[in-house]
Amino acid sequence: MPENSSLLTALRQSAVHLTEKIGARPAGSPAERQTQQWLAEQLGGLGYRCEWQEFTFAPLPAFFPYYSLGAIWLIAAVWLLPGFAWLAVAAPLWVGLLPYFRLWLQYRLPCTARSQNLLGLPAGSKAEELRLLLVAHVDTARALPYVEGPLYALRRQWYAVLSRAGWMTAFFGALAVLQMPLPPNLLSVLRVLIGVVGLAYIGLDYYDQRGSDGAFTRGANDNASGVAVLLETARWLADKPHLHPRVGFLFTGAEEAGLFGARQAALQLKRLAKTLSVLSVDMVGSGENLRIYHAELGLKPLLTDSTLNSQLQAADLQASPYLARRRSGDFAPFVRAGFRATGIESSGTPAFWRAYHTLRDDLPLLDAQRMAQTCLTLQRWIENHFQP
Repeated sequence: MPENSSLLTALRQSAVHLTEKIGARPAGSPAERQTQQWLAEQLGGLGYRCEWQEFTFAPLPAFFPYYSLGAIWLIAAVWLLPGFAWLAVAAPLWVGLLPYFRLWLQYRLPCTARSQNLLGLPAGSKAEELRLLLVAHVDTARALPYVEGPLYALRRQWYAVLSRAGWMTAFFGALAVLQMPLPPNLLSVLRVLIGVVGLAYIGLDYYDQRGSDGAFTRGANDNASGVAVLLETARWLADKPHLHPRVGFLFTGAEEAGLFGARQAALQLKRLAKTLSVLSVDMVGSGENLRIYHAELGLKPLLTDSTLNSQLQAADLQASPYLARRRSGDFAPFVRAGFRATGIESSGTPAFWRAYHTLRDDLPLLDAQRMAQTCLTLQRWIENHFQP
């Protein structure tokens, strides 16, 4: 691990400023804007020129019935058997579509809130001259209640459990479609089992979203760590005139509401898709090593740029490929817009993953050495692949 004391100190100071002085940074809030204004001051002092990208977005509802919709479908399907058997057969498909349906619906809600991105460009340069854009979101998530033990294990597995319940429902639906007899006692057991599981999911879904009474995290690892790393990378580049004009920095808003900032930036910069590479840096302050996003898995996998992934792997031999399930990042809108893009995060620790998106995502979880190692990885990568 690096032992550059000035780098470690600077990373800690930035994380403290974001986490303690500013605190929670909800999408579209004055605190989110304050964070970006502070970053604009820091970048301006390093010789960067800052531009603002204003946009509107749909704020997250107080309760978004994500898992509840899946649970209601399963309960209805088993209680309507043997009639409406196709409702039961389609249960796994509906559960599999839930993440996509959630995003589809989120992007169609009224855009009643305002946020912004901060784009830092080398002084005297234009966006068209950039070859690399480093991205980090500044906003923080609505807090989940902190849980441990069986409840935490269930939170980690409850999509998998819901999927298995869907396949069980589909099996009995298929029997009904084939007009095979369903023993009444067995059907009653199935209805009770799916009913208990479904009602538990509805209750836990509401508890997860409303249990913290609308509070937002202070986001030490997610994502003060990524912001601090990008700021120190900008500081390092300011003294590298041969590299400085080729790298820009984007600090996005409203990531936690649905990647709205990155979507806006990808739209505004789409003309540069053939020449500009993009890397999102998120949650890099905890864990043994970096993870490089190779794909988002799902019904329609989203593949990141294999060349960038190989370059990053060469810059940090301890990094590992990561195949994400039901998780995303600011790289995704850029990939969909045709950019060469990927993302990195750190592997995290058990303590961090329990604290993920809770009020315990705070400074004690941060490892400045891990952030410094990420800085050095970015430095090696930029020097090796973004020379004039």
